[in-house]
Amino acid sequence: MNKYGFTAAAVLVAGFAGAVQAADANKDFYASVRLQNAHQEVAGQQAYSPRALNITRDPSATDKLAGSLAVGRHLPGDWRLEAEYALPTSSTFDTQWRFVNPNNGSINPSRNVVETRAQRLMLNAYKDFPLNQFFSLYAGLGLGLSRISANGYQGTTARRFAQSTSNNLAWSATLGMDWRLNQTYTLGAGYRYVDLGKYQTGSNLFSNVVGRRDEQHRGRLNEQNLFAELRIGF
Repeated sequence: MNKYGFTAAAVLVAGFAGAVQAADANKDFYASVRLQNAHQEVAGQQAYSPRALNITRDPSATDKLAGSLAVGRHLPGDWRLEAEYALPTSSTFDTQWRFVNPNNGSINPSRNVVETRAQRLMLNAYKDFPLNQFFSLYAGLGLGLSRISANGYQGTTARRFAQSTSNNLAWSATLGMDWRLNQTYTLGAGYRYVDLGKYQTGSNLFSNVVGRRDEQHRGRLNEQNLFAELRIGF
């Protein structure tokens, strides 16, 4: 190849590289995959029965490996807007109560187990704070809908509460850090708090001490996430 041909080839390569770089720079949209620890706990539990006196053992929090999928767009001013679906997470909460038997006035313990399955669809807004061309911090708020199915049992699995599903307004707050590998790929990690809203089981399917279907569990479900994220621009 003579020097004129080499020069022409170099110009074409440089022009192609510039076009690719310009296209990469315009990758305003992205897809995201998050792997996270779902630390769920209940709050604001109400007495499950008219005969329940008080709770003597609060339920322990549960930890499950979970995930979410999202699509988003970069906006001017280092803002991002994102739609996210968090995959269903199941938890079991074991509690102990005291109740009074109206037939003889005795006070007895009662073990109650609540089982939940929660998922959510959120719209998240993030503000990025670039530290340099590779690293940035960000904060975000989310608002969306959660769906919580709840049932459970009392004492043994033969004494079950019916399943009930609640749809709630959910909100979240997020803090995170990003590492931009190149124009296409970004790695991230962060912390998120989510208020999933209220849950309730159906009524007792078993016959209780007064022969009524008047027992039911209610409360709120919260979640905390430590997550790792991969974002792919397009």
